[in-house]
Amino acid sequence: ANGARGTIRGLMRSLLKHWFKAIFLYPKHHIGVGNDHYEAYWEERGKTGLNLSPWQKERSDIVRAFVDEQKDAIFTVTDIGCGDGAVLAYLRGYYPNLKGTGIDFSDAVLRFAKEAGFETRAIDFSNPEKLEIPETDYVILFETIEHIANSELLVTKAFEKVKKAVFISIPNTGFFTYRLRLLLGKFPAQWVDQPNEHLRFWTV
Repeated sequence: ANGARGTIRGLMRSLLKHWFKAIFLYPKHHIGVGNDHYEAYWEERGKTGLNLSPWQKERSDIVRAFVDEQKDAIFTVTDIGCGDGAVLAYLRGYYPNLKGTGIDFSDAVLRFAKEAGFETRAIDFSNPEKLEIPETDYVILFETIEHIANSELLVTKAFEKVKKAVFISIPNTGFFTYRLRLLLGKFPAQWVDQPNEHLRFWTV
């Protein structure tokens, strides 16, 4: 019992520390502009391989729960805003017959996904009318549409090409830490490297 209480206290301290930072602090990363910072971010992550972040694993496990019936079937997944391809690699670990396509705007970033054995496409997110999304069983849009000016068109195009399901995750701008920041006269800090990372802001 004492061990369980100690674990709970540790989790609460961790949560309180996280919430304090979310309410009062800004990220300490270098503030820059341009795509070079995006590529530098993935280059740094790429030094340790395709490692899933905690939020990526949490969302990927939701996909797994949905597609478990595909265990032995051949099916296709297109990850839009795929970064280094870690989500596709994680899912392929459970579904060897998964055929994945990674879509992002940077050839330098897509190199990691290509090296992991996935098809890749570099596209211009600033021009959704010309986006070419392949026909696919599933589309993943994890933490992507907040970076796109015309998000609705991107989502519409995804639904036009998908056969089974589109998985979307977004930062919840209505979360209580963001609301408290606004109450204190601060804007929600949803960026990592530069404040202009998010063009759109969403709630559940």
